[in-house]
Amino acid sequence: MLAELPPIRMSGNRKLLLHRLMRLMDEQKVRWPLLSAIFIIVVGQTLSTALCAETGKPDDGLYGGKLGIVFRDVPKEPAILTGLIARTGPYGPWGGLYGIRGIFETSSGTWIGPVRGEGAGSGGEIRVEAKPGYAVGAIELKYDDRPHGLRLTFMRKKDGRLDPGDKYRSRWIGARSGEHEASLGGNGKAITGLSGRMANDLHALGVLQGEDPSKD
Repeated sequence: MLAELPPIRMSGNRKLLLHRLMRLMDEQKVRWPLLSAIFIIVVGQTLSTALCAETGKPDDGLYGGKLGIVFRDVPKEPAILTGLIARTGPYGPWGGLYGIRGIFETSSGTWIGPVRGEGAGSGGEIRVEAKPGYAVGAIELKYDDRPHGLRLTFMRKKDGRLDPGDKYRSRWIGARSGEHEASLGGNGKAITGLSGRMANDLHALGVLQGEDPSKD
């Protein structure tokens, strides 16, 4: 039955899930009505992704799907990203990343950006911030038609830039299930803003870079 479908983009996790569903159907270990409902949902999500949310290396600096409205979070004052507040929850059987808020250091104190994507995340909020003297230098991202999970790399602030030779990483936040991976930033430039796409959930993520405004 699957062989008759036209070629479509499908993440590795969905391929694995569909393969397992087909095996269960053949072995008749689970009742057909339940399997059929799950099968229809997974195939529907896959077709929706193929038709409406292309993924891969972006041409606009945003990693994820093409759905949703574009946002740019840049504090009014010169700022540098020092952390994130992430909202996590289940996404299929794997879990995922539903929303984020940027934490920025400005001359007048900490500025926390608006919530970008909320969805039905039930894992609560996870707040990760840099130690004094450090800032977010890179974001490691796993994604397909939306971001699934990420990890921050903190680098020491030095002479208006970030030092890639003096760094440490945060815990992993969300899931590791995305088909694609990317490193946002990582070149020693300060991250001065966040960008992306959002609807009810976070659909894509990118960073804006410049010079560390807190340099002497």
